[in-house]
Amino acid sequence: MCLIGVAINEHKDYPFILVANRDELYNRPTKEAHYWPDYPLMLAGKDLVKGGTWLGISKEGKLAALTNYRELDEKQYAHSRGQLVTSFINSASEFEKILKNKNCYPGFNLLYGTTEKLVYTSNRDNQKRSITKGIHALANASLNSPWPKAMALKKGLHEILSLSSNDGLEQSLFQLLSDEKHFNDELLPDTGVGLTLERKLSPIFINIEGYGTRSSTVIMADRKGNVTFTEKAHAPKSHINTYEFKIGKNTFNKR
Repeated sequence: MCLIGVAINEHKDYPFILVANRDELYNRPTKEAHYWPDYPLMLAGKDLVKGGTWLGISKEGKLAALTNYRELDEKQYAHSRGQLVTSFINSASEFEKILKNKNCYPGFNLLYGTTEKLVYTSNRDNQKRSITKGIHALANASLNSPWPKAMALKKGLHEILSLSSNDGLEQSLFQLLSDEKHFNDELLPDTGVGLTLERKLSPIFINIEGYGTRSSTVIMADRKGNVTFTEKAHAPKSHINTYEFKIGKNTFNKR
């Protein structure tokens, strides 16, 4: 399902910060974040079932991130949502074609653009908006919908980014993404899946039988265009990978 938070022009040293949790079946084959041999400018994880990705960034500074739109929809779709991210980063013409036929895809929310400006669009919500400032959250409904996990993520980002010191900033962001707090029933959305499942899906970090937060990602870009991309995988096995690069330079440094 996934959860994304973004802060643009809210931090004194890092005008772009994105945090994200990827929620997925534990047994769905996945490759960790890497630069793709067929798209060498793109850094992203890979869904090995459909071949797309949920989050990616290029050495040129193009970025896209995706969440599912939660709904009861039994329709079979020929296309995968993961194509939205890869096409935006790698092929403007293909991306425009996809947006014109976005109803051929399962319900999605998409953030796309650069570290200076993002655009939100969805095939389940008619609004399309640009983001150049502020703290925003995207769960499995429209941008900034008042889901408790989204509101908690925004509040946590405000608190973390208001601190004067950068010491432990990335660590604090990952700690926020690891919050397993469940929310009271009266705060939960009604998306048709039933109250029991709504409760299980309510935390920022999900951990239920066979399904949960597979990985967490923090992307930070400073005022000189230096980007740090850190992915922390949780299941089915854990690892941490960090890539560093400067926008416009065709190299990634892996720590």
